[in-house]
Amino acid sequence: MQLEYLPITKSKNKKDRFIIELGKDNYIFEVYWNPIGKYFAFNMFDVDENSIILGRKITYNINMLDNIIDTRVPDLIILPVDPSVEHKKITYDNFMDSVKCYILSNGGGG
Repeated sequence: MQLEYLPITKSKNKKDRFIIELGKDNYIFEVYWNPIGKYFAFNMFDVDENSIILGRKITYNINMLDNIIDTRVPDLIILPVDPSVEHKKITYDNFMDSVKCYILSNGGGG
């Protein structure tokens, strides 16, 4: 089975902006590198460009949508991990190489 993941194109200089269907709705993601903190972060918007999540750090093995209280957030898990378990943290070099942001069902009924 092929796992689905966010189609991020990493860059040290500009945000990667894309639209993706999650659940029944489309969302706009912006993923960018923070050179001071040396981490990736993201913004998430609805299709009308209303902000849902702004400036959230992408952390290894932590659901990117965890603890967001907003009815527009899909009932999914987006988990940045390395399936080979070779890496246990996100770096610029391994992000979107061995570490990807996998989209998983939350198992909820929503």
